Amino acid sequence: MRRVGPPIAAVGLSLLAAWSLYRVGQKISLGDIWTALAAVPHGAILAALATTVASLAAFILQDYLALKRASRALSLPRAAAG
Repeated sequence: MRRVGPPIAAVGLSLLAAWSLYRVGQKISLGDIWTALAAVPHGAILAALATTVASLAAFILQDYLALKRASRALSLPRAAAG
């Protein structure tokens, strides 16, 4: 069970997510989504993107510094890759 449990759970959760998106898609049209997105100010979208990039940069830097501290230094691009 330890070997097949996680893949079965992953497939089950993926099916649940697909079913949820299908149900939401029945109630909301694509046009409604585009209309709602068009109503969001461009500054808010740019701020969200900027904070997302800053957050990911902080995670990459944290990994890089942790590996450097643990004497398992990697190059920054390699640490960013995972």
